[in-house]
Amino acid sequence: MLVQHWIVLTGLWRQPHRSLVKGCQMIKEQSARLAHCIDDFDALVELLKELADRFEYGCSLNARKKKPNTSQRLETGAVFF
Repeated sequence: MLVQHWIVLTGLWRQPHRSLVKGCQMIKEQSARLAHCIDDFDALVELLKELADRFEYGCSLNARKKKPNTSQRLETGAVFF
């Protein structure tokens, strides 16, 4: 959980329309590769870079018109009532 938390913080947190669920699923899918890279620093760095790149397009929230996401509402300045 701690490793997953730090990967999310460093690779996904800076995106405003992020989906933490999708990000955690992606990390879980790559957990075997992550475990194999734990003793090879260069391979670990490459895997983390790959995950950060995949976060850019694979872990965003789907835009909604009827009930906007919180990030959409914050972006437009909508009131939360």
